[in-house]
Amino acid sequence: MKLASLQSFFLPWIGVFNQVFTLDVFAIADILQYETHSWINRNRIKNINGGFIWLIVPLKKSSHLLRINEKLIDNEQDWRKTHLRAIEFNYKKTLYFDLYFPKIKEIYMRNHQFLIDLNNDFFDFILSEIPFDTKIIYESSFTLSKEKNAAIIDLCKKNSCDVYFSGPSADVYLDRSLFKKNGISIELQNCCDITYPQVGKDWVPRLSIIDTLFMLGPQKTRELIEKINKDY
Repeated sequence: MKLASLQSFFLPWIGVFNQVFTLDVFAIADILQYETHSWINRNRIKNINGGFIWLIVPLKKSSHLLRINEKLIDNEQDWRKTHLRAIEFNYKKTLYFDLYFPKIKEIYMRNHQFLIDLNNDFFDFILSEIPFDTKIIYESSFTLSKEKNAAIIDLCKKNSCDVYFSGPSADVYLDRSLFKKNGISIELQNCCDITYPQVGKDWVPRLSIIDTLFMLGPQKTRELIEKINKDY
């Protein structure tokens, strides 16, 4: 059984869903400390005039020690309208715009107060469009060690997993000897960028998955997700 753990991301790129596709259990790390300038509250979409546009969810000012699942959205800013206008302007001529824009708009208009709820709703929406058999869990549902390696090992054991799957950057902090001692092996994701049609004349890698959904639809997006890990 294989498990991965990732921070909650806002409208993540297809590489995150490649991990979901590869796994038996996918853990959303919603109790980690929030990191500024990360993918937790922002992502990128294609600019029809070239390059990309940031979609950023504004957050209320608070202690830098707050966990991801404690961060509040600053709804005094009219960020939803800004996002929806950007999405509509840049994707309104795509093949799957009429299928996906109303669904995305409905999620935006739910008036979320917590960032984690917004992220989870978009994550669930994407999984409903591209179904996987992977079990989705939330780290907040478990009592885990405060040390990073021990917490991952705890999570694997509590979910009967003997393989931990991770992005390559995690190899810096993973204690392989400790994992081996606990009977857990480590596999690293090895994503490659595969080009696909985008709006505009240029191509930008690793945009939010809504870019591929608007351009390719659910079936071809899933096929792309399955191909981007070089080892699978």
